[in-house]
Parts: sequence; structure tokens; C-alpha cells
Amino acid sequence: MKILIIEDDPVQALNLKIQLRELGYSDVHIACCLDNVARITEHHIFDLIFCDIHLPDVDGITLLSEHLNVQITKAVVIVSIVEDSILQLTKGMCHQLGYEFVSTLKKPFLVEDLANCLHSYELHLDRKQDLVPSIQLDDSDILLGFEQNRYFAVYQPQFGFNSGQLVGVEALVRFDHPTHGILSPNLFLPHMARMGLLKDLYVLMLDKATSAVSSISRSVQLSLNVTQDLLEFDLCDITTNICQLNDFPLAKLMLELTEEQACNSSHRALANIARLKIKGVGFSIDDFGTGYASLEQLVDMPFDELKIDRLFISRAKDDYKHQQLTTSAVRLAQSLGLNCVAEGVEDVETWEFLRGLGVDTCQGFYTGKPMPITELLPLYRVVTQDLDQYYQDSQNVVIYLDSNSVRGLATVKLLSKELTGYNIMFVARLDDVYNTVRDLPVGMVVIESDVLIEMEEKDKIELSSVKQRVPSVALVKSESESSQFNFTMPHIVKAETLAHSAKLISEYVLNVLDSANAENTTPLSKRETDVARLLLAGFSNKYIAYELDISQKTVSTFKRRIFSKLGVNSIIELASVIQS
Repeated sequence: MKILIIEDDPVQALNLKIQLRELGYSDVHIACCLDNVARITEHHIFDLIFCDIHLPDVDGITLLSEHLNVQITKAVVIVSIVEDSILQLTKGMCHQLGYEFVSTLKKPFLVEDLANCLHSYELHLDRKQDLVPSIQLDDSDILLGFEQNRYFAVYQPQFGFNSGQLVGVEALVRFDHPTHGILSPNLFLPHMARMGLLKDLYVLMLDKATSAVSSISRSVQLSLNVTQDLLEFDLCDITTNICQLNDFPLAKLMLELTEEQACNSSHRALANIARLKIKGVGFSIDDFGTGYASLEQLVDMPFDELKIDRLFISRAKDDYKHQQLTTSAVRLAQSLGLNCVAEGVEDVETWEFLRGLGVDTCQGFYTGKPMPITELLPLYRVVTQDLDQYYQDSQNVVIYLDSNSVRGLATVKLLSKELTGYNIMFVARLDDVYNTVRDLPVGMVVIESDVLIEMEEKDKIELSSVKQRVPSVALVKSESESSQFNFTMPHIVKAETLAHSAKLISEYVLNVLDSANAENTTPLSKRETDVARLLLAGFSNKYIAYELDISQKTVSTFKRRIFSKLGVNSIIELASVIQS
């Protein structure tokens, strides 16, 4: 790493160089004035520059803004004895100028302070490396994702601060690329925007998310991100039709716009927002505090929710200014009657501070990372204290896989008449099974034997993966067929007629799923269930004691009792038992 120290005091410059060398950084240069800086930077590019604000011929602020730039270095540490407000102002200026990493060191500083600063820089480099789009996608990749149903949703839970209940989820898109694996949106959304496919993605995500969330509960709010460009299209009829098709209440749909997008909307976008509002759809100001909207603009927009940006939340517990800004945002939301959501809550201290402010909803890694629908469902049942209902509803989707579409569709039609209350789905390819299990809580997969006969080696591996993620998989075969399949699974013998076979399949499905319900009935008391749901929601013993008005010692006693009754030794095992 090549480092430049800009410091006019030779003793302090040499001391900093020695400290850097002790920390393992040996390629260090020193400049004491503007001429030195100009001469050195003419021939060298630096990874990191330490710059004093007070210099004899130019102040450090002018030096950083007019004589240095991001071609010379992308990272600066501002060193000075000036007051915090000036340091923060200079730091903000550097961010505006495009420096990727900006930190501060107040004189005098210890070697530990310097080491912490350098550690932060190294973490920045690690994160930067992770964000570098080493994966290069092209238009064919994007289109392949749509053709092969490779875009799917993960859901980040939102919990009420006062109730501890799961009140909503935000659906976040992912791309299951056949070569590169699971990709985050920053790798493919820019391509989609350029190709004019954001509307197609919205339709796909809305369909998947409303179908999945409605299978959990019609009382959970679903949040989706939209852009101002997307609102140029007539989304009202599309949104209404998809929600009706999936039996999802429009009043539980929240569309999120960033502050800047919301306040730069065209007349067409505003008209579409108004039409959706009439239908009951809510709108949220996302990343509040990062845009440049005036309060008057915000008051004029028909928002229902305000989401405070994670930039403020992450620093609220120990930074006075961010505490005040967060408090002001909460008070603004309360005064306008808006639901207030805190994003980026990652620890109990931040959670307790926000709860004390009266924030309505918590979203962050502290209460739950983005997760597939199969993990969200048991979490919802636990926190709503409705464990028995979970075992029933978690298995209400049954997939019938048959490579013969005529026979498969006819079988599913007959099964639907027998298995009322179940969602019976026909698929013709194993890939479709995998995608459905990814997108919906599937209780059973029933496979026509012809599929196994035609199956290639790669499909056998995929089927093994499906078997691990679904409670039950069964094979339908004739009595005369060989049983030499390389799979261990229960089987159902076909009858002479399709109608009779469908009755046998229906009886098998009901017997298996009813048995699973009976076996999984929780032996916990109501108070034990209360403790279990809070443990699984990630809350500490201290919070559980406060919430249930019991001592922390009593919480520990309940925890031991729950573990004993369910035969588990950890929270992870507890979650597994609840989901199994």
C-alpha cells in the first residue's frame, strides 16, 4: 500500500511515518507544502493520503478540493485539531468530491486510533471488492432469467416495536443465475432498466410475492420497491388484477418510492399514484433523509409510511447528531399520522433507543435477515402464537409432476375436487418443481413414474435437493413397473382408471399431512409459547423479561423447559423443530 503524509510539522510527520511502519506499512512518502505535493503527485498515485488541515501555504480544505482528486487517491484521512463540526464538514465535502473512503483523526492521537482508522480502510477495501461486479451480465442473461423463471423473492420481516408481532415483509428480488449462482439486484437491475424490462419485473415480483404472502396470512403487509419511471406505466389495473387473482388485499400492499423519486414525479406518475390510492394501495417514503425534498413537497404527497434510512439508524445509538435527526424524523412521521419504519436495526442498543422514541416498525438484521418464504412461514406462526395453524397452512400446496401434460392436468383437476382446501399445482418439468418450492410453502410433491424413467443424472441431483426441502415426496407407479429406481421414497400404486388413481393419491396426501399435523402438535403452554416466539424472533432474555413482565431468571427457566419438552439444545434446533 502506497501512503502519502501531508504535514508541515516534520516531527509529527516523522512520528506518523514511524507509527505506520510499526503497523506494517513501509511505502510511506511525506510532503510538507503545496510544491512538495504537486511534485510527488505528478509521478505517483497513492492508495491513502493523510492530510493535515493547517498548512503554511494552503489550507487542507483547498488542497483536498482543488489540488488533489480521485485520480491521485481514492482515500483520505483528515488530520487536525479543529472542532468536530469543521472536520465533519470537510469530510462531507470529500464525499461530494468522490473520494471513496474518508476518515478523520484528531490530534493528538494514539497508535491504537491510527490502527482503528487503517482497519476501517481495509474493511472498506474488502467491501469494495465484494461490490465490484466481477460478474458481467449481458442482455441474453437478463432474458434467460425471465424465460427460465430464475427471478425470485426473499422477504425481510418487519416487526412491531410494541407488539413484537410480524406486521409486514419487504420483498427483495434475487437472480438464480445458472452459472454464477444467486445474484443481488445491483448486478442486474441496471441492465433491466436499460432494456425497459422493469415493468416485467414488477409484474413477476408482485405475482410471486402476493401469492406467497397470502399463503401465510392476509393480515401481513407486503412492501415492494417501485421507481418513478415505473409509475409512468398504468400500474393500477395490473396491480388490482394480480392481487385479486392471488387473493391478496390491496390495502395490505405498500409501494416504496425513494424521497427524491417521490418528489420529482410527473403528472402521469401522480395520476397513477392517485388511482392506486383509491384502490387502497399504500405508499411509503423510502430512505427518508437522504434526498433533497422540502417538507412542503412531502406533505403534499399522499404517503402512508416513512422509512428512516439506515445511515441514520446505524449511528443513532452513539452519535448525538444522528440521534437528533432520527428523533426529528420520528416526530415528523407521528405529527403527520404516518407509520414510521426504522431500517438497518442491527443490535439491541439501537432497538431499545428506537422503541423509546416510539418508532412503529423495526426492519433489520437484529430481527431478521432477508429469507425465503419457507423460512418466513414458521417465523410468522411462532410470533403469532398460532403453531397448530402453522402445521396445517405450511402444507397447503401440493405439486403434481408429470411429463405428460394432458394426463397431468386431468389428474390435478380430479385431485382438486378431492383435496378441497389445498392448492394443487401441475408442473411438467423438474425445474418448475424447484422454482415452486423456492417461491411457495410446499407440503408435498407427487411424481408420476414416467418422469423418473426419463430423468438425466443432473435431474437426479436436483430431485435430491427438492426432497431435502419438502416435508414429503411420493411416487405414483403402476403395479407392473419395476421398483429399481435409484430413489428411496414412498409410492402410490395406480388404479385402472385415472379417477380411481386420483382418489388413491388424495387419500395418501390426506393421511400423510394429517399424520404430520398430529405429530407436530406443540406441547408448549401459552406462556412457554410466548417465550418461544420471542426467542425465535431474536430477542434477548432482557427484552423478553421486559415484554412479558417476568424476571430474566424466569425467562431462563422457561427456556430450559421449552428445550426439554421439544428435545432441543439451541435456538437453531428450536427453529428446526418448529419448521419440521
